[in-house]
Amino acid sequence: MVAPPPARRGKTGSLSGRLQMDRVTMTSPETLPQFHLTAIDPRDPSVHDNGLLVVVVGREAGCELTLGGRSVSELHACLVRRRDGVWLYDLGSRNGTSVNGHKAHAQRLNDGDTVQFGSHRFRIRVSGQMGHAVTTLAASLHDAVAGRTEVLTRPVTVVGRREQSDLRLSGDDISRVHCLLVRCGLGLIVHDLDSRNGTFVTGRRQKEQLLTGNEILMIGPYEFRVHIGAEDEAGAASGPQARPEADDVWAAAAAETRFGSHPSDEGAPASPAGGASPATPDGSAGDADDFDSLIADALGESSPGPSAAEALDDLFADERDEADEGPEAEDRA
Repeated sequence: MVAPPPARRGKTGSLSGRLQMDRVTMTSPETLPQFHLTAIDPRDPSVHDNGLLVVVVGREAGCELTLGGRSVSELHACLVRRRDGVWLYDLGSRNGTSVNGHKAHAQRLNDGDTVQFGSHRFRIRVSGQMGHAVTTLAASLHDAVAGRTEVLTRPVTVVGRREQSDLRLSGDDISRVHCLLVRCGLGLIVHDLDSRNGTFVTGRRQKEQLLTGNEILMIGPYEFRVHIGAEDEAGAASGPQARPEADDVWAAAAAETRFGSHPSDEGAPASPAGGASPATPDGSAGDADDFDSLIADALGESSPGPSAAEALDDLFADERDEADEGPEAEDRA
């Protein structure tokens, strides 16, 4: 989840600058596969795509398929019409989504599959021509006012005021669940969830719009310029990344340590087995006498002197003697 920026009121002003973008060839929605969800329980509603690219399932009134009951989440799942078929995406629902009895998070649906949202079961009918698998395009939103770029890494991004939103925006003009941003091979689909103040594309309020790059997307008082690129440009969508400085590397390493957690033995530096001393330059483990010999050789001494421990003991002994003699020596003087 992305932390919300400070709340804004009123118009944010125009965006400055022009982002580079790769245009994509648009495909008419009429040429995409169509689907119909038929409820197995006659008490549940059925739904057709009705020409929409995205159909949202959930308890929220703004969903195209609204289901009751505690087994269904506010925003449960969505179905997306793509050139390579109809795809199902679970939106982090509490009780999950399954296809033919198996849990599904992101899956292409086949004609005749049984799809279950919570305790509600449906059979899907898919018609129309389906193409080969397509590459999902990278997408990002650039906010010139805040001076930041949001790279959309999820296939579906939930935008809203609620805490669970993937892109959380604050302010009275933002609905709890405001809109969905869906990446696909055509570009970026923005799908409004019947938000109170609407979602605007280049100044016009839209229920759903396919964005192919460089449009102005307005969500409440927030204005974003949309950038679309190839899949391998997702990491570069926010601009060139500077080489990290040493302090940044250490800060990043420290940030990976969770407070209150205990580092695993696997990631910690291994200590010498059996308490062995550090290895000597020839690769063998040495002891204190070997270390003193090395120091002596480095200093050019022909014969080793007292060990380091003995030298330190003599030094502190001299200091102790001076401290003991201090007051008496002054009296004698």
